[in-house]
Amino acid sequence: MRTTFLAVRRAVAAAVLTVPFLASPAAAATQFALPELTGSFAAGRDVVHLVDSARGDPWAPGNPREPMVSMFYPTADQRGRASPYLTVTEARLFLHAQRVDGIVDAMAFSGARTTAVTAARPRHGRFPMVVLPPGLADHRAADISFLIDRLTASRPAWRHACHVDRRRIGVAGHSIGGNAAATTTASDRRVRAGVPDAGSPLPGTRTAPVARAHVPAFFDQHLRGVPQRLPDGRPRTIPRSSSRRAGDP
Repeated sequence: MRTTFLAVRRAVAAAVLTVPFLASPAAAATQFALPELTGSFAAGRDVVHLVDSARGDPWAPGNPREPMVSMFYPTADQRGRASPYLTVTEARLFLHAQRVDGIVDAMAFSGARTTAVTAARPRHGRFPMVVLPPGLADHRAADISFLIDRLTASRPAWRHACHVDRRRIGVAGHSIGGNAAATTTASDRRVRAGVPDAGSPLPGTRTAPVARAHVPAFFDQHLRGVPQRLPDGRPRTIPRSSSRRAGDP
């Protein structure tokens, strides 16, 4: 099977949370919002707790590795509540790690909601899967392969795993997540396409056009078989990216 890479120079992942840091009491009243979906399907979300007993957790010595995975998938069921972006505890820990606790209120930060419906019923059919490892921690390449193991097993870890087309799996990430995307795409033959972000975000408003133009088109071409004009069909305002097969010079 051919493995294909898209190297997006100085680009960032598609979903970005806007966080206005206000060093005043007004921060507690700040409302946070995520971008709306741009595709044609509504989304559902499940959270899957995995346990890899063969690997230890570098941040919890003596304990197995326990990746937490958010599964976003197409749905026709828009009833139910919108899924939270972070729990209050997760928001507090994240803000503390970024040294902005006391500036940004954890309760307000956790109030941001995704556009996905919690535990919605998936649409009928089998769909490509794109894994998006975060750029905040190491050991992600092994986590990605373990996730694929658990989703494609005879007794999968996710109740809706039958909707994953195991022949059409991709990985995308930025920062350390980009390194994990490249490593996994090169080493795991089940991954058909990878998008490792090779640098820092572009200045101003240029990041979103790069991600929206190149990344979906790349996965459409290599996971869905929809021909795309990459990268020569880009608008002049969007920087060039490179696309090649693994092993090419």
